[in-house]
Amino acid sequence: MHFRLVTVITLGLLAAPSETLLAQAGAEQAAFEPFVGNLGDSSFAPYREAPGHQAATTPASISANLIAGTGELSAGLAGAPANPAATATRPQVYPVTVAFENAPPGPAIGAVLPATHDGVQLARALPPVIPDLPPPVAPPLELEEPVEVVIDSTTPVPAVKIWSGNVELGINGTAGNSETFNMRAGGQLQRKTETSLFKGMTTYLKNSANGTETANRSFTEGRYEWLNPNSRWTPYVHGLLEYDEFRNFDLRITADAGLGYQFIDTETTDLQARAGFGASKEFGSPDDDVKPEAVFGAEFSRKISARQSIDLSVDYYPSVEDLNDFRLNTVLNWVFVIDEANNLSLKLGIIDRYDSTPSGAKYNDIDYSLLLLWAF
Repeated sequence: MHFRLVTVITLGLLAAPSETLLAQAGAEQAAFEPFVGNLGDSSFAPYREAPGHQAATTPASISANLIAGTGELSAGLAGAPANPAATATRPQVYPVTVAFENAPPGPAIGAVLPATHDGVQLARALPPVIPDLPPPVAPPLELEEPVEVVIDSTTPVPAVKIWSGNVELGINGTAGNSETFNMRAGGQLQRKTETSLFKGMTTYLKNSANGTETANRSFTEGRYEWLNPNSRWTPYVHGLLEYDEFRNFDLRITADAGLGYQFIDTETTDLQARAGFGASKEFGSPDDDVKPEAVFGAEFSRKISARQSIDLSVDYYPSVEDLNDFRLNTVLNWVFVIDEANNLSLKLGIIDRYDSTPSGAKYNDIDYSLLLLWAF
């Protein structure tokens, strides 16, 4: 902000009131700041007495210029007093009046100027001019620049793996005086998302000795669970299909539904229990009625190390009509990774199927095997 400063300096002589010097000075666009103005010998044209001056006075003029922004005031004096003798013996007082344009008026200052034969030395200091300024405005806060995240569309985003499984195979046999052939194959399939889990598995076993078939059975089941990230409870449905040529039935189907609870769910350990109701039916059996059953089960898995893991599952099916009529299925597996790069492992597995009413057959059917497993 700038304003125009108009300075009016009136010089009067105390000894001779008739001798008056009038000067007007203007300063252009003075800064709105305190300043000090000096009229010294270096910038002031000294007044010198000239012999032969008349008593009658002639107006003399002092021109003053305020150099904007520098705080320096320079002045020049033209003309001469009419009575040098009067000014040589007494001091002269020059009243100074300062007036502002578009600003509050400044104070009036009187300066005592000693007169000498050599001249007049004027020394004074203008007081600071402090205008009414508006209240200071705080500078705007410099906010941190937002970080721009650039996603390279050419970089492939890894897909979330929801499918996993394995395929297993084991063969052994003999030839010569006795001929045996044992074969076991199977597989597992799993699909897991944030809201669901599907598990399926199948096992097939066939044994023969000296050309006579001694075992031919399969065991297939599937389970679907509804998962809730905010709850440990998991509703489920389950189905089981059993085929066995050496049992008193050809085929047995079991279906059930219920509710499971996840006791432990970590990267290394998993423990879940479940309970529900269902029914079973046998085909090719003397008792082919539909049997309502309760279902109680549990699953446990543990990752022992980077290469070893075990899993155990137990399912108990008591008949609702007769608690002494029940079935118990147990599966235990130990897996050891032998080739991590190719996902190859050895699997030692045991399957025990117990039936409290075998109808003349044995209660237990136990299958154990050592298999080569390939995971995907």
